[in-house]
Amino acid sequence: MKKILLLAVWAFTVVGCADPNSYVISGKDTTGRCPDGEWAYLCLQKNSPSDFHIIDSVKIENNSFRFEGVVEQPTIAHIMTRAYRDSMRFERPIVLHTFILEKGDIKSAVPTPSGTPLNNKITMFGQDIEKMLMLAEAENLSEEEIVDRAFSMTCSYIRNNADNEFGVYVADYMSGEFDPAKELEMYALLPTKQEYFAKQIEQARKASSIQVGTQYIDVAEPTIDGKEISLRSVVERKGNKYVLLEFWASWCGPCMSEMPNLKATYDKYHNRGFEIYATSLDEDKVSWQAAMDKFGVKWVNVISSQGADSSAPQKYIITSIPSNFLIDCSTGKIIAKNLRGVALGEKLSELLQ
Repeated sequence: MKKILLLAVWAFTVVGCADPNSYVISGKDTTGRCPDGEWAYLCLQKNSPSDFHIIDSVKIENNSFRFEGVVEQPTIAHIMTRAYRDSMRFERPIVLHTFILEKGDIKSAVPTPSGTPLNNKITMFGQDIEKMLMLAEAENLSEEEIVDRAFSMTCSYIRNNADNEFGVYVADYMSGEFDPAKELEMYALLPTKQEYFAKQIEQARKASSIQVGTQYIDVAEPTIDGKEISLRSVVERKGNKYVLLEFWASWCGPCMSEMPNLKATYDKYHNRGFEIYATSLDEDKVSWQAAMDKFGVKWVNVISSQGADSSAPQKYIITSIPSNFLIDCSTGKIIAKNLRGVALGEKLSELLQ
């Protein structure tokens, strides 16, 4: 689950505020990703999860920044910057930390903010999720059982905070973690925020048509040479019995971590009728090619060069990666989703015995 650990890259310290509605936010980058001279931006999230409004900016000095202002009511906020990863500089500001901007003394240390009522709840939520994961590991629960527990916990937090910004924060944060039916159930717990989450609700409704047991949707994307290959041509190719439609990107850590397992599974089952149609959300073809070369992958590789806005991820309502769909070539139906680690090999072993 891509966000379940609530990882963050900033450590925040906020000093006391003189005005009852004022805030002072000071932070220090502890990762070395944001060097001096870059700008940090304070953004508010207003009418929807994707509606960012920059309200202030400061230049980073000594790996630190400071914001001051007044807030009338609690609002989900972000610190954004053109951060660095290795030697690559993000040309557009990206979200590095999310919290609730409210009056009072906000204090934050990795991984979550604290010090004010709503931010304390964020810390508590993160701690409860972590405890749940540790207990699930001790009990050797399946991924499905873990997701069910996470969903139950998420709904409990939202239900108990439907009248404040923390409830919105939890729903926003956990968006994309559950199947469409659960997503719709989660958003329904916030009746006054249906317009705010309108896009997510519509996506969940559309995604309901792309579930296990439904027919796959054809897509067509170009290879590194610019030759367009359709998913249908791979599904209908003689000898193929099962095709894994895989969404990934070279910049996605979990995707890259999964690659060795994916390659081992492909090498084991390819000659028995297993194929992969991997569509990358990379916008940088050089990075995409380098990732393919690194692992020596031989399956069908295409690129959705407009990222999440490309046709393939839009049709399959991809909100997070890695994400995949296993297709039965004889029926054209999706028979499994998001098979990771040993789960993919176990499923193929069962199907191709």
